[in-house]
Amino acid sequence: MKIGIALGSGGAKGLAHIGVLKVFEKYSLKIDIISGTSIGAVIGGLYSAGMTANEIEELALSISKKNIKDVFSTKLSMQGILNQNKAIDFLESAFNKRKIEELSRPFISVATDIMTGEEVVFKKGELSKAVMASASIPVFFPPVKYKNHYLNDGGLVNPVPIKQLMEEGTDFIIAVDVSKPVKTKSSVKIKNVEEHMDNKGFMDKITTMFLNMFEKEKDDEPNIIKVFLNSIDIMEEQIVKKNLRVYPPDILISPDIQEFKTFDFDRAEEIIKKGEIVTEKIIDYILYRIELL
Repeated sequence: MKIGIALGSGGAKGLAHIGVLKVFEKYSLKIDIISGTSIGAVIGGLYSAGMTANEIEELALSISKKNIKDVFSTKLSMQGILNQNKAIDFLESAFNKRKIEELSRPFISVATDIMTGEEVVFKKGELSKAVMASASIPVFFPPVKYKNHYLNDGGLVNPVPIKQLMEEGTDFIIAVDVSKPVKTKSSVKIKNVEEHMDNKGFMDKITTMFLNMFEKEKDDEPNIIKVFLNSIDIMEEQIVKKNLRVYPPDILISPDIQEFKTFDFDRAEEIIKKGEIVTEKIIDYILYRIELL
C-alpha cells in the first residue's frame, strides 16, 4: 500500500506542514510519496531528502527577522523584487545539491509557466531548481528559466497537488490545505519613506519603499503589497475548492492559520504548532482509515 501526502502553497502559513509531519512521525505513520507546491514543495523536498520533521522545524526556527534578509534580500529588477540567487543558494545548501531521483522517496513539485499558464510538473532533475520554481511568488521572485519555460509559483494553477498523487497510483492520499486568505484586519503601511530616500538613486528609492511596506501599522487600508498577496490567497482558495471536488483526497487537513500572513516566517513556532494541533485531533481517525485498507 502506498500512502501519499500533498502539501499545499501558502507562504509562511505552510510551515504548518511541519507540525503535521511531526505528528505523523510521533505515531509512526510512514509517507511513501510526497507532492508539493510552493512552501509545500520546500518542506516536501526537505522531507523527501531525508530530513526529519524535527530537523526541518529547527531550520524553520532559525529563520528569524534578523537573518531572513539572507534568504529574502532585495534586488529590484524588471522581473522581480527579491534576490533569487540567495534563495537558490539557501536551497542548494539545504538539499546538498541533490537530484529528485536521488531522494529517499518519490517527490513531485508543481510550478506554473507564467507565459502560458501551463502546469509544469517536476519528477526528476535538480531539486533546488524544481523547488525554487514552485515557490517563486510572481513579482517578488523572478521566474525560473527551465528549458523553454519561465516558471513561477505552482499555486497559481495547482495549490494542493492531489492530482499528481492519483496519477502515481497512490492508495491513500492525505492533503494539507493552507490556502485560506488572511481574514484579520492587521495590515502594513508605507512609513517614513521620505527620510530614507534623500540621497538614493531611483532603484534604491523603490527598494526602500518596498521594504518599508512591511512595517506593521494599525491601519486597515490595504497597500499594493497586501492587495497583491491577498489576491493570490483568494484565487488559490477558489482553485482549491474546485480541485477538491474533482480530486477528493482520503483525508483533508486544514490548519487554523488565518491570522498569519505570507511572510510571517518569524512566527514559525506558532504556525508549526497549528499543524500539530489539528493533526493530533484526527490522527486516530487517519490510522483507523489506513488499517481498513
